[in-house]
Amino acid sequence: MNVKLLEKQAKEKFSLPENWEWFRWETLPHPPANHTFVKLTGCPITERYKSGKRKGRPKYSLATSMSVTITLAEHEAYLLAWEKETGQCSACTGSGEELERWHHIDGTKMRPCGKCNGSKKATVRG
Repeated sequence: MNVKLLEKQAKEKFSLPENWEWFRWETLPHPPANHTFVKLTGCPITERYKSGKRKGRPKYSLATSMSVTITLAEHEAYLLAWEKETGQCSACTGSGEELERWHHIDGTKMRPCGKCNGSKKATVRG
């Protein structure tokens, strides 16, 4: 599941403003049941922190937050349509890389995308 494309789909499906960003997502229903949909909670970002350790990060307003749900079947169909439209891999959004690991000291380490093998191109599913 690609959270960037999930946010894009939510904005299109629910006519959310362009400055809307998610800050919490969860798959439902909770285990042991099988997941059938994703709930995204977010709000329009009107301001960012100007100083301190959060400098540049968005200021989320719980007063204007809203939740939207997208079924996993809808998202899978959206990914296929997105790949067909752009020709890019939906797993890495065309970057050719996926997260291998993150460490608080060493930072982020990326590896070639497991779906497209780093080619950045959409793969044919069959």
